[in-house]
Amino acid sequence: VVDQRTATVPVLDSRNLKTLGRFTGFSSPRDVTISTDFSLARTTMYVSDFAANALVALDMQAITVNFGGQPGAPSPCDAIKDNQKRRTIIQTGRGPTGVAADSFLLGRVASTNTLDSSITVVNVQDNTVQGTFETGSNPIDLDWSIISGGGIRAAMICNQGGLNDPLGSVSLY
Repeated sequence: VVDQRTATVPVLDSRNLKTLGRFTGFSSPRDVTISTDFSLARTTMYVSDFAANALVALDMQAITVNFGGQPGAPSPCDAIKDNQKRRTIIQTGRGPTGVAADSFLLGRVASTNTLDSSITVVNVQDNTVQGTFETGSNPIDLDWSIISGGGIRAAMICNQGGLNDPLGSVSLY
């Protein structure tokens, strides 16, 4: 989850929703997604950082976790330590808000740039920007969809609306 008030990303125990630790160092986090790249055997968490105009990629293999717990014992994640040196900062458009990983072919992450009315698409293998694309006015969130049995992948983008798009809209990438 994202805690905008404390500018952190808390890690919760799914059994009881207890906070186990927090990732810090963000200016104004808005959303989080996790992508797994099977070709590199790497899992990465992406956090949209609104005021920094960036996505922050956290290499989950760089997180120290205490695996001493046994079933019924305290959570194995009680000792989460964030290695901030292994983070990658990816510059996006202005005001990244929503972020979503492509869950089908696992090759892309996209963020909505609310203040630029665009999305930025990132290649998860090397965390490089593949492109920035215009959308409707003030996109706030997006998600990936699979159409025709996987033959077509599309990002569906929810636009809040603005002067050129007063009622809001949905865009497809």
